[in-house]
Amino acid sequence: MRFQLAMLAAGALATVAPGLARAQDEYAQVASWYRQYLNRRPDDTGMAVWVGDLRNGTPPEEIQARILGSDEFYIKWGHSGPGFVRGLYSAVLGRNPSRGEVRDWLGALRDNGGDRNAVALQFLQSAGGGQVDPDDGYRAPPPRYRYRR
Repeated sequence: MRFQLAMLAAGALATVAPGLARAQDEYAQVASWYRQYLNRRPDDTGMAVWVGDLRNGTPPEEIQARILGSDEFYIKWGHSGPGFVRGLYSAVLGRNPSRGEVRDWLGALRDNGGDRNAVALQFLQSAGGGQVDPDDGYRAPPPRYRYRR
């Protein structure tokens, strides 16, 4: 009987363990985005919201975009469109943008009615989720979002 209980307990742990590992991964992922984008640890409420969103199927890029599009990020980077664009480059790509890049992304911001979340998502997608393309190092915004002279 003890052997059977031990085997049952081991089986229960084996089914719970993957869920625990996934939860730890979700918490670690959200914490890494806070460190990278906001330079701080997440508060309990923010952590609960973002981890809940991940568990409910929200794509990670959308959550990252909402953190990057937040008022906190916007204020941190000067409370302006150009500051926001510089912040995206610094936080996601680890470099400063050129004047042309700032101009292009300000155009995207304008074309999206000032929706920072939408622009942050486009930025993440064009940057390959934060990974710079080794061939060209930069991908311009999609053509429909380019600044028009």
